[in-house]
Amino acid sequence: RTIIVCHDLHPLIYRGWSRTYRLRYKLNLRLMRRARAIVTVSEHTKKDLLKYCPFIPPQKVFAIHNGLERKWKRVEDEARLGQVRRTYGLDGKRIVLHVGNDNWYKNVATLLRAFAAVDDPNLVLVKVGDCGAANRELIQQLGIANRFVHIRGADDEQLMCLYSVADMLVFPSLHEGFGWPPLEAMACGCPVITTRKASLPEVCGEACLYLDPRDVDGIAAAIRTLTDKPDVRADLIRRGLLQAQKFDWRPTAEAILNLMKM
Repeated sequence: RTIIVCHDLHPLIYRGWSRTYRLRYKLNLRLMRRARAIVTVSEHTKKDLLKYCPFIPPQKVFAIHNGLERKWKRVEDEARLGQVRRTYGLDGKRIVLHVGNDNWYKNVATLLRAFAAVDDPNLVLVKVGDCGAANRELIQQLGIANRFVHIRGADDEQLMCLYSVADMLVFPSLHEGFGWPPLEAMACGCPVITTRKASLPEVCGEACLYLDPRDVDGIAAAIRTLTDKPDVRADLIRRGLLQAQKFDWRPTAEAILNLMKM
C-alpha cells in the first residue's frame, strides 16, 4: 500500500554522472513497479518517468501539481523591505533575482553572461543559493563582481522580502521537475523571465516572458524590457498573481487521498 512521489529524473537525464551510477539508479527505480501508485509533480515529469522507465505501467502514474502556501505574497512592510535592502547593499538599485543552486540545469552561466550584457551600473544581480567555483571565476572574467550579490541561503520570510524588492526573477533553467521559484515570485508580485523547458510552462502559464535558455542576447533584451517598460512589468505582475492562485495544497492533498482509497 505504497504511494511514491517522483519530483524529477535528473540523475537519468544528466549525462555527467558515470554510467555505473546511472545504471544503479535505474535498477533501483524498478522497485517502483511494486507501488500502488506513483505521483509526479508535473505532467512533464510523468512523461520523463515513462520515457526513462518503460517498465513502469502508465496506469499507475498520476500527475498532481504541487500547491503553494497562501503565506507567499508581496511584503508591504517598508521597514522590513528597507532592512533587506540595507543588509545586502541594495539601496537605490534595480534588482535581477535568481533563486536556486548552481546545478547543471539551472543554467547560471548563461544568466551571468546575459546580465553582463546589460550595461547599467544601477542594476545588480542577486543570487540566492550556491554559486560554484566555475561561475565565481566567470563573474570575475565578465567584470560584474561589483554588481553581483551572493546570498548563500534564505528562509521563506527572507525570500518573500527579496521577491518583493526585486524588479524581476530571471530563471533560465534547462529542466525542472516542477519549478518553485517562479511560482513563489509570481505570488509575491515579482515579474518572471523563464524558459519553455520541461514543467515551467505548466507552472507559469502565460504569466511570464519566455526565452530560449541559451539565448544570451534574448535574455539581456528581456531584462532591459522589464527595467525600461513599466507597463509590461505591471501586466506580468497582474497575470502572475492570477496564475499563482491556481496552485493550492488542498486539491493536491485531496487527489492523493483519493489515490489512497483506490
